[in-house]
Amino acid sequence: MEKPDFAKIDKQPGNMLLPKDIMTFWNKEIDKILKRDFLKLKNVGIDPILGWDLAVNDMYNSIVANFANFPLL
Repeated sequence: MEKPDFAKIDKQPGNMLLPKDIMTFWNKEIDKILKRDFLKLKNVGIDPILGWDLAVNDMYNSIVANFANFPLL
């Protein structure tokens, strides 16, 4: 099995790895969703670092659920 090619999202305190082909097409959309989710969590009083981690985790889980052959990290 060939090793997938990953790109790193490294914004604020959180990190996330995604296949480069997904990043090529969805980078702006992913950034918009991450920012929206992060701000929602921050507005309800969740610590910014935890809020970012939760937003990134939710995005990763959404991508995994929608791509049948997505490699689990």
